[in-house]
Amino acid sequence: MVVHKIESITTLDFGLQLEKFRQRMVVNNFSVHTISSYIAAIKRLQEHYNRPLESLQEDNLVGFVCNLKENYGLSVSSMRIAIGAIKYFYRHILQKETLIDKIPFPKKEQRISTILTGSEVKRLLDLTIDLKHRLILKILYSAGLRRSEVMNLRCEDFDWKKHAT
Repeated sequence: MVVHKIESITTLDFGLQLEKFRQRMVVNNFSVHTISSYIAAIKRLQEHYNRPLESLQEDNLVGFVCNLKENYGLSVSSMRIAIGAIKYFYRHILQKETLIDKIPFPKKEQRISTILTGSEVKRLLDLTIDLKHRLILKILYSAGLRRSEVMNLRCEDFDWKKHAT
């Protein structure tokens, strides 16, 4: 009986911590995607150790990040997001600044961007049969938008009189 009560208090405390975490990120104007990624990372950390996060030590946090790489096969960028979430949570919610300075960020992967030539872009557009998909590709290429930016475009984003985005 007592164990059940302790677990429910811990769960309640963790829920309150997560809500404070979410609110702080909203106030700091984090994107919706970043907020959900950070919350997911902290939930995964909690599930991994199944004990109050304030009781974790440096070795636990580094071990968790290592686990993300070895057992889940996360990319370096996903690992960096998880570490960013942990550091933000420990700094702003648990006020354990000294602990987070010891968690290393993995080195960024060096990727060389592929830039299409004019003829390759023309060929890509010519091979796109669906009119909607062709329009999306033309907007993406001509405005230099990212995929997520194109996905979030609305009719109000276009200036139909000036033919501008």
